[in-house]
Amino acid sequence: MEGPPVNRFQIHVLTLSFQATGQIDVIGNLADFLTDPARDALILSQANLSSIPPGGPIRSMTRPEISIRKPEVSFAYFPEQEAQNQVRLLARTEELVLYTPLAILRGSVHMTAEARINDFLATTKTAYIPITQARLFMLIDLPFPFPQECALLLLNQQYVQLFHTP
Repeated sequence: MEGPPVNRFQIHVLTLSFQATGQIDVIGNLADFLTDPARDALILSQANLSSIPPGGPIRSMTRPEISIRKPEVSFAYFPEQEAQNQVRLLARTEELVLYTPLAILRGSVHMTAEARINDFLATTKTAYIPITQARLFMLIDLPFPFPQECALLLLNQQYVQLFHTP
């Protein structure tokens, strides 16, 4: 018997305290893997990690492997198109400006057909909100570059402080 496929993707992660890059081995579909309640962490291999803000307690380090608890991940970006193609997007989109502790971002938020803009967070069933055509305006200095424009960005909904239409 053969198990589900394993793909290795590049990943950029921001938490409130750390910035990390590395590779992640995804078993099966990326969207299912990220929302799997049995997996409480993202395991990055060949990882680079630095404190936010730059000059914090961890200036920069490289480790063969690190684990980042999924609830701590504010933003996740997968630069490879193959990874982005595995994220299911709902057909209805609304252009929103969202405010988080790390950044203000503007982009197309994908939501269910019956969701109203004012309560889409309450009706979102996943922790990570896919945002397409995302533009980030960082509120803090980062130790190394993070994409400011992303075709697809995953935002942990627990870090959304407020939002509005443009």
